Amino acid sequence: MKITVVTVCYNAVNLIEQTIRSVLEQTYTDIEYVVIDGGSVDGTNDVIGKYKESISYVVSEPDNGIYDAMNKGINVSTGDFINFLNAGDVFCNSRVVEDVVHGIKKTCKPCEVVYGDVMYKYAFGKKYVPSKLLTKIRYDMVFSHQSVFVQSEILKNRPFSLNYRLAADYDFLLWAYLNGCSFVQLSMPVSIVDVTGGATNSNFVKSRKESFEIQLSYGGNRLLCYSWFLWTVIYFKVVTVIKRYLPKSILKKLISNYNG
Repeated sequence: MKITVVTVCYNAVNLIEQTIRSVLEQTYTDIEYVVIDGGSVDGTNDVIGKYKESISYVVSEPDNGIYDAMNKGINVSTGDFINFLNAGDVFCNSRVVEDVVHGIKKTCKPCEVVYGDVMYKYAFGKKYVPSKLLTKIRYDMVFSHQSVFVQSEILKNRPFSLNYRLAADYDFLLWAYLNGCSFVQLSMPVSIVDVTGGATNSNFVKSRKESFEIQLSYGGNRLLCYSWFLWTVIYFKVVTVIKRYLPKSILKKLISNYNG
């Protein structure tokens, strides 16, 4: 089983190397690694060049945003499943892809979308976040897209919509769920996602508005969807204020207790 890992990046000179090393250090050998750069001018391509011999496909050219770049990765991929690992994000350990493939092979049911858990990396520490109940995907992203492996055939036939700048991955996964694609959960951490920056974290409210529009486009109940949108925005703002004013030592302790 060939696994394609796609990394998209733009001006990520301080982030890209850890992501590349995380992929190249995987114990699973049948990995196709695709790097799509948006035409960086900060030295990112110099870092990529250090590993070019170990990367299956590299391109650096302007694109129309992150999902256009991800679609480019889909177009050139030849693997059975595709995973997207953004610049700055890493796999939890060197056995992740091997364990995911093992999980796919041992399942007794079809699997078109395979997902696991995530660890979020904050300035004050890491937090383990298990996947939520799949049925809640009608109202929210229930797992991180960096922890998802999707059959490439599905993505090639239905790539990410360029109508959305921040939530096209949610649009795809909700479409897959509502159209009967088989989802398989693996109870294991897959990725460590850096949320100290990033487009979605920096534009949270815009991202939630896009998610709300997506839910309505698939026939979601307006009142329920809007209520969830309002709650998540209020929660985000409250947590942001708490993180801004609480000492890091206390935040680290809270995270440690949460993970314990």
